[in-house]
Amino acid sequence: MNNIFVEGIQGSGKSSLVQELTKELRELHVYREGDYSPIELAWCTWMDEKEYQQVLNRYEVLKEEIIKNTVKEAEHFIVTYTRILTEISGFHKDLEQYEIYNGRKSAEEVQKIVCSRYEKFTESGCLFECSFFQNIVEDLILFHQLNDDEIVEFYRELYSKIDKDNFLMIYLQSDNITQN
Repeated sequence: MNNIFVEGIQGSGKSSLVQELTKELRELHVYREGDYSPIELAWCTWMDEKEYQQVLNRYEVLKEEIIKNTVKEAEHFIVTYTRILTEISGFHKDLEQYEIYNGRKSAEEVQKIVCSRYEKFTESGCLFECSFFQNIVEDLILFHQLNDDEIVEFYRELYSKIDKDNFLMIYLQSDNITQN
């Protein structure tokens, strides 16, 4: 079965479409923004051992919850921190600093991390929300100010790393976002 990527600008109906697809295609493994994903890191940390231990020490009261929401990949700790419900002021903002997007990593680092994750990905039957364009392009344009040619070249490289026989993209376009 194909891996399905649902993309589109904010407000175009991606989440709604993913929700409907999960009702009809129950066999798909669904990855939404903020979930642990084998390819995408939006709303997730990318920490080394030292940073991870510092976070565990800083939020001792949430330690179990943080560990429960952590996946270790090689030398990095990925925490799905937006899945942690807490009233501790500043917790989510603090962990946000460990994301790879929004200028927190260089363009080269972002591209290397993303390409590496796609290269290692071999599953099929997955449904991804915002995992191919939205967060990556936003970072490369807004925070690294890459030009069109640089972004297209990056996507040529990224596309070369995916299994094209199991790749289906649904791009939602909306002429009137406010009505969605």
